[in-house]
Amino acid sequence: MAALGVPGGVLRAPSELNVAAVEGALNELKLLAPLKKPALIKACVAVVMADDRLTVAEGELLRAICAALDTPLPPILETVETVA
Repeated sequence: MAALGVPGGVLRAPSELNVAAVEGALNELKLLAPLKKPALIKACVAVVMADDRLTVAEGELLRAICAALDTPLPPILETVETVA
């Protein structure tokens, strides 16, 4: 968070999380300078891809975060190669 110029960085226990806390955090992050938002999104992608997999839930959460930041994420489609 310091690299983005945002105060805070305190991790909360899962039991402390609720809709109001998440909404407040997203509203604060929405104030990031436009050129700093890609760095935050790249960090989020690195987190969800840490295990080299992207679950549907992780993809939807990433999409929701990007939407909250007014930075839409294009659809993530699974592709399957077909052998002719």
